[in-house]
Amino acid sequence: MKHGLRCFLVTPTGSAFLAQQSLDNDALLKLVKAGLSDDAIVGMVNAEPGKYSTSADDVTSLKSAGVSDKIIAAMLNKGVGPNPS
Repeated sequence: MKHGLRCFLVTPTGSAFLAQQSLDNDALLKLVKAGLSDDAIVGMVNAEPGKYSTSADDVTSLKSAGVSDKIIAAMLNKGVGPNPS
């Protein structure tokens, strides 16, 4: 059985995340289940790169699993940029 080395990084906002895992839906769910505050998770979403699945099914699954509207909104807004002219 292989055991991977996991490194934790602390961001300037005081949030910690696994260095080998970029933020995604599963990472957000893990952070919520670990008891991090909404503000800490939103700070991570805003500060760190991430790739989120934002289909209706994915978002409703996160909501059903206990992810707050505040975190879901940050996740959805992360991919929103200015419209090209």
